Amino acid sequence: MCSSDLVHQESSRNLLLARLKSSSNFASYAREAQRHERARNLDLEAFLIKPVQRICKYPLLMRELLKMTDEAHPDYDALKRAHGVLENIAEHVNEQKCVAFSIRRMAHIDKNLSGWPSKFQLALPTRRFVMEGDLLRIGNGQRALRHVFLFNDILVYAKSKGKDKRSEERRVGKECRSRW
Repeated sequence: MCSSDLVHQESSRNLLLARLKSSSNFASYAREAQRHERARNLDLEAFLIKPVQRICKYPLLMRELLKMTDEAHPDYDALKRAHGVLENIAEHVNEQKCVAFSIRRMAHIDKNLSGWPSKFQLALPTRRFVMEGDLLRIGNGQRALRHVFLFNDILVYAKSKGKDKRSEERRVGKECRSRW
């Protein structure tokens, strides 16, 4: 399994859950498959996450194997190299998952907020979503709650428009000159 397959694991999970809700035939098949002895009572969703879990567990397993192997053993150096390779693979997969999450989150923010300056583009190939949260903005003696979105190169803050919290006004704040 390659890292791009693992990156799409969440999308696959969401599709599976949608199909389980929308198709009674598929849901029935999935329940029947779960009862099969080879499925060990695991549902389809559990099978989707297994490869990701395994990739994260292999470096841990190899580390324990290294602890139990004498440094003078002829396989020790090969085990040490294998451990390094497995850690690099797990790190790469985690990085790719973060990039995929960043892209999805950025698309969601771009879709659900309005009021960008005319030539501003949120989605850029070099831009990465970092985090978000609520912030109390104090200006001109007034306090206002804002929701902020931190990216690697900008800070975006939003406020609710009227009673509809899904419709938020976007404002681009100052550039973050961080060293991420």
